[in-house]
Amino acid sequence: MKKLSIALFALAAAVAMTPVAQATSSTPWNFTFSGNGFSGSGVLTVSSATGTPGGNEITAVTGTFTSGLFSGSLGLYDVGNYNSNSPSSSGTILGGTDWDDLLFPGNNAPTAGTCGTGGGGDYLDSCGILFDVVVGETTRYVALYGAGGGSYAAYYTGEETPSGVAASFSEAPEPSTMLLLGTGLLGLAMVLFRRVKFSGLSLRS
Repeated sequence: MKKLSIALFALAAAVAMTPVAQATSSTPWNFTFSGNGFSGSGVLTVSSATGTPGGNEITAVTGTFTSGLFSGSLGLYDVGNYNSNSPSSSGTILGGTDWDDLLFPGNNAPTAGTCGTGGGGDYLDSCGILFDVVVGETTRYVALYGAGGGSYAAYYTGEETPSGVAASFSEAPEPSTMLLLGTGLLGLAMVLFRRVKFSGLSLRS
C-alpha cells in the first residue's frame, strides 16, 4: 500500500505539472493516407467553423509524403484562400484542380455543392485538400479528396490519374485531458496517503 500510494502520488504530480497549451480556436487532427505506391501522413490544424454546415477550415499542415517520383515535407498550398466554400483553382496545378481545404469533423461532408458530387459520410468533400511538397527548388503538389461512401482518392504531380486510397482522420487528444488525468491520480494518491497515515503505518522505509 505504501509503495502504491507513493508511486501514484509521483505519477500524478508529474502529469499534473506537464505544461498545458493555451486553449485556442484551432484543433490538431492526425491524418494518414496510402495508395498505389505512395503515402502521406501528418497533422492538420483545423480552425473554427466556416459558412459551410459541418465544415471547418484547415489552416496549416505538417507531415511527409513519399512516392516513387518524389518525397518531402507536406505543406498546405494557398493558405488562407478559403472563402465561403468557393474553391481555389489553377490551370497549371494538377490539371486545374479545385480545392477548399475543409475538414468535416462529423464525417458528414456534403454530397453536392460547389465541389460537385462526392463526399457524403467522408471527412473531406470532393474538393478536399491541396498539399504542396517542396523538393529542392521545385514545388510539387498532392490532392486528397473524399470520393463518397467513406472512400477517398488522391493524385499528385507526375501521376495525375486519381487512385483510391485508404485514409484516416482522428482528432488529437487535447492537453486538458492530461490535466484531468493528473488531477484524478493526484486525488487517488491523496486518499491512499490519508488511509496509510490514519492506519498508523509509517511511510518511512
